[in-house]
Amino acid sequence: ELEDRLPAKKALFRAMAFSSGRFKVRGFATDRVFDELLNDKLDELLSVGETHREQVERYRTMLPDAISAFGLVCPLEPRLSELSPEALDTLQLVLNYGTLQQILDNSEANDADTYQDLIYLLQTHYIVPEQ
Repeated sequence: ELEDRLPAKKALFRAMAFSSGRFKVRGFATDRVFDELLNDKLDELLSVGETHREQVERYRTMLPDAISAFGLVCPLEPRLSELSPEALDTLQLVLNYGTLQQILDNSEANDADTYQDLIYLLQTHYIVPEQ
């Protein structure tokens, strides 16, 4: 299950971004050990989560739908050295995974930051949407 592999905050913020649907919380094995616990205050988590949800909502409208794939522009004119380390990491995810959902799932950054990097890479002609 994907949710078992996502970092705790990333999974929480994704759940907070759902605007409709049915949700089910499954029980956990009693011997399960959690590597990561959320120690943040609840009101802080909710505030950050709401900001994240708003950003993701805005960014989603700027990108093709989740089944779209991305590819590297060829020939690539902008210099890779001009990218920030975060944008370069996102570009590597594009090369390795291609689809928006896989890029989001495999990014170490939160979804809003990954969306922002993808939009930047599209606007600066590093990547293009593929059908």
